[in-house]
Amino acid sequence: MPTEHRKITFNSQEIIEALVDYDRHADQKLTCGVIGSVNVNEDPEVSIAVDLKVHGQKRNLNLDVGTKYAGAALIMFCAKNKIPIPRDAMRYLEKTGENIALCFNINEAIEGTVTSQLQCI
Repeated sequence: MPTEHRKITFNSQEIIEALVDYDRHADQKLTCGVIGSVNVNEDPEVSIAVDLKVHGQKRNLNLDVGTKYAGAALIMFCAKNKIPIPRDAMRYLEKTGENIALCFNINEAIEGTVTSQLQCI
């Protein structure tokens, strides 16, 4: 059976909105400040580096948001904004320029591969 690929790309403002909203419902890594900027990294796997302006401090805090946290935030963003996402698909993140993409391989068997890193979300 052919495999269908789908990709939803998020710009930096959408990434920030997704992280802030998700952080309210998760472990609240970001509550100590305001996100100034985000950078998408891909070494060794795709993640998001957050430049956090901490209340009452002169220096910003650089925080790396891992793949699963970032993926969960983007999936929640899609749900909140009524962007349909496939349930039974292999999910993974991909850096696309300065943006991040939530990618899906539909009709592909889900196995214990690197690209199935978001399957638990």
